[in-house]
Amino acid sequence: MTQETNPAPQGFGARKIIIILAGVLLVAGTTFSVYSFFFKKEEIPQVIDLSLPTQIKRVSDDLIISATITKENKIKYYTTDKGKVFESIFRADMPYHDSVLVSSADLTGLTSVLWSPIDKNKVISIFNNKKSFYDFTTNVSTKLNQNIDWIAWSPIYNKIAYQYSDQENNSNNISIANPDGSNWEDIFQTRMNNLIIEWPSENKISLKSKTNTPNQSDFYILDISSKKINKILEKKYGLLVVWSPKGDKILFSETNPAGDDPMLKILDLNNNTIKDLDITTTAEKCVWGKDNLTLFCAIPQDIIPVEDQFWKINSDTLEANVYKQQGYGYGTEIPFEASDIVISPSEDYLIFINEKNMLLHSMSL
Repeated sequence: MTQETNPAPQGFGARKIIIILAGVLLVAGTTFSVYSFFFKKEEIPQVIDLSLPTQIKRVSDDLIISATITKENKIKYYTTDKGKVFESIFRADMPYHDSVLVSSADLTGLTSVLWSPIDKNKVISIFNNKKSFYDFTTNVSTKLNQNIDWIAWSPIYNKIAYQYSDQENNSNNISIANPDGSNWEDIFQTRMNNLIIEWPSENKISLKSKTNTPNQSDFYILDISSKKINKILEKKYGLLVVWSPKGDKILFSETNPAGDDPMLKILDLNNNTIKDLDITTTAEKCVWGKDNLTLFCAIPQDIIPVEDQFWKINSDTLEANVYKQQGYGYGTEIPFEASDIVISPSEDYLIFINEKNMLLHSMSL
């Protein structure tokens, strides 16, 4: 005897299809929302205007380790000559800089210097095998714990953030402390190693970590109060990051897998958008203006040997002005490849290390 199956009620197949389609749309919509949250793109045409005259002048006679500009608008820099420290005053009406020796202490082995953003008399000195905190006002140097790795200054407090890694005691933390290492506090425990740390705003610390793929990085934001961490950028090749003054935008550059063709982009954390600037340079060759909008960038030109050209860019409209060197009538233009760019508090000039000779230069704005 053949058993007959009851036919499905009329309309069942249609309802099933509608339910499946609704589920697919829900998943797709959720995926699109996540994508849009961090990857919605804005593209605006650029307008280039060759209209800004500038003068570039050499500041140092010696090779440079690190330089900054004080609140008093003075240039302060360390040289490779045993870490001697000099100060110089920028004057737009003079064709040269006069530098005065500030410290002749023997700092042989000094490799880099981290300047406090709120007090340029306080620095972290990094040597081949040690780190120290030094205060120019007291002339006191304090050696930091050898397990302290990458260090970042707070933008508003006299504090530092760092990764503390002690393999023997199975300790690996993100911590904050006074710049001499006292009154430390663990903020976050992690399994990630060799992190690059920045402290862009009062309650926000950023972490850049390497992935298992060469030249590839992830980027995180750690909330100091809640001690929660969020991944913001993922699997970016050649990732370099520069935070805006307000800590709400990230200028970053990424390359192709081979490490070539770096392109500038801006991640706006308030609007959850990524804007492609369509400019070929690295983020570390740029500085933000204090208006949280203007960018000053050194753009490599398509010539051999490579030379840079400075642009002033409105990151909102992407209108750009190109700076053109104007000499004093006795010399020629100075060819340069800029790094370690610092802008003055009044934004009337910037300084940079010229990679062609490792000397410090200034440029009027």
